Amino acid sequence: MTKKSMEIKILNLSGEIVGTESVETESLGRVNKKVLYDAVNAYRANQRQGNASTKTKSEVRGGGKKPWRQKGTGRARVGSIRSPLWRGGGVIFGPKPRDYRIDLPEKVRKAALKEAFKDKIISEKIYLLSEFQVPEAKTKIISHFLQKSSLSGKILISLPKEAELFRRAGRNIPGVMFSDWKSLNFYNILNSDCLLISRDIWNEVKERAQI
Repeated sequence: MTKKSMEIKILNLSGEIVGTESVETESLGRVNKKVLYDAVNAYRANQRQGNASTKTKSEVRGGGKKPWRQKGTGRARVGSIRSPLWRGGGVIFGPKPRDYRIDLPEKVRKAALKEAFKDKIISEKIYLLSEFQVPEAKTKIISHFLQKSSLSGKILISLPKEAELFRRAGRNIPGVMFSDWKSLNFYNILNSDCLLISRDIWNEVKERAQI
């Protein structure tokens, strides 16, 4: 049974919990795994290049002349040295360039984003950051923050454009990924272990995700 509301922890740059943000989850219901499955399946299919290609017997270079006469040699009949049965010959039913793309309706894409956020909220893997201004772009500042806040694994961080020093300070840390709030998508959210969002843009994120 889903709780009526969830408390999202608000962290400062020292990794301390300085407050909470309440999110009503009763109206959200359970996570629709079917929507997420369809969306992830389409996303992965759309990443495929589909440019694998092999040559058939007619495309392989050479083999224009019949290697020996049809009868009387004691050997099998052969019309070309580029037969698929021969080394260097063509490939039977090999891959050819194709388009794997799956087009999802806009309604489904929006629903997938909402479900991805719901998954992180219900599993308590989403946090808010009360501040993002760091004095200098030093990796040790963000490393210390992550250590104190006990955030680990693949961490997706969404910050305002003004947080350039924060991004530069954390971009070399393994597992840390950054995304503008307008570019957040369901796949990156699902693919992360936890989601960290600046409190300054939380209202915009909620509106976009319809949560």
